[in-house]
Amino acid sequence: QPQQQPPQAEGSPSPPAEAAPVSAACCGGTAQDGQQLRRQRLGLAASPPPAAPPPVAPLPAAPPPSTSPLSASPLRSWLASLETDGGGRYGQYAAAFAAHFDSLADLLLGEEDVGVEAILDACSVTAIGDRARLRRAIASLRP
Repeated sequence: QPQQQPPQAEGSPSPPAEAAPVSAACCGGTAQDGQQLRRQRLGLAASPPPAAPPPVAPLPAAPPPSTSPLSASPLRSWLASLETDGGGRYGQYAAAFAAHFDSLADLLLGEEDVGVEAILDACSVTAIGDRARLRRAIASLRP
């Protein structure tokens, strides 16, 4: 049998009623607002915002061109030897080749490791005729 509470005298305060959970959704808010309100009432910290994705590291730049005349000279001489008309057409690639290779031996090692097409791409050789001539010239360096 449920216990009955004695009637209260007029003017005396009534016992506090149990607080009903507040739903923000019923009051025009969102479910997330309701969750945040419940967390505040319980004394919990607000949920942290989602973490941003880590930044993508840029690719390392090519090393600066070698300033040593001994290391750049063979590459420059080799490129100059490819000239047929003396116009200096292949000299435009000297800085790029020197930035990637210290010597003709290094150029051959690079050709073995990554291939001639990757070398020509890395050195920004885009003209089809220049690529063809350089492809043959690199192959002719093999003993």
